[in-house]
Amino acid sequence: MASNRLKLNPTKTDFIWCATHRRQHHSSKDYVRFAGSDIQPSSTVRGLGVILDSEISFGPHISQLVSRCFLQLRRIRSCVRALPMDTAKAIVNSFVMSRIDYCNSLLAGDPRYLLDRLQSVLNVAARLLVGAKKYDHISQVLRDRLHWLPVQQQVQFKLCLLTFKALHGLAPTYLADLCQPVASVGSRQRLRSATRGDLVVSPTVTHFGAQSFAVAGPKAWNHLPADIRAIDTVGAFKTKAWHHLPADIRAIDTVGAFKTKAWNHLPADIRAIDTVGAFKTKAWNHLPADIRAIDTVGAFKTALKTFLFRNSR
Repeated sequence: MASNRLKLNPTKTDFIWCATHRRQHHSSKDYVRFAGSDIQPSSTVRGLGVILDSEISFGPHISQLVSRCFLQLRRIRSCVRALPMDTAKAIVNSFVMSRIDYCNSLLAGDPRYLLDRLQSVLNVAARLLVGAKKYDHISQVLRDRLHWLPVQQQVQFKLCLLTFKALHGLAPTYLADLCQPVASVGSRQRLRSATRGDLVVSPTVTHFGAQSFAVAGPKAWNHLPADIRAIDTVGAFKTKAWHHLPADIRAIDTVGAFKTKAWNHLPADIRAIDTVGAFKTKAWNHLPADIRAIDTVGAFKTALKTFLFRNSR
């Protein structure tokens, strides 16, 4: 550091030991001596506006983010009635949505209860804009009027966008090196995943590994339909991927509502059939060939649900 005319400031220097929740007690509590200064380990550190904790759960980051977003919403609330809808939406996008969207790809693999805290911010912001009451349903407002993705799908959208840029030379090399097509691996060139253009998902046995871009990015990319992955311009990809991700059927939590939504998804000529045998045949032929080729019940159910999710808008 001295050769570069730099000097360490101990009061502004942090370091952190990262470990899983079970192994936290194994982490060293001793200081580190660097450039003649003793630096004590911290429980959280900040980098580029993101708070990292020792478990890499981003819980402290989400807590601070939620607090700041609600502060902005309270300030906007005092004048929102005097503003046109478009102006109010632009203000919320600038002061609230931009905070939630910033570096949200880091939240891949986070537990649902943490993402639900961010989702509550979106719900309150939507109710504020449309004047809805506290217990009014807001899902349709988010989707149809405001065109906001749920937080979990915003994370998937950002991962897909980063992967697209990495594959098309629009991202740094360290990200592009993590996106390897299955077809480029000699031993996997004859697999169906190679024909579909899937990416290699790095094997991992830890939660830390599952949160990394090398795993989360290819996984999100592999779930996109082939026609979206074939797009070669950023603008068209954003539009297509954005409209692909919102799936209101995923939010259904009752069997009856799910059956109704799935029934409405079928083409009119199939719903018009009045005999069980003809209906089964027609509905079966409506499924893609790769789903019909599955020979186990569990895999068929999973593939069928995924197919319905992707094609229901």
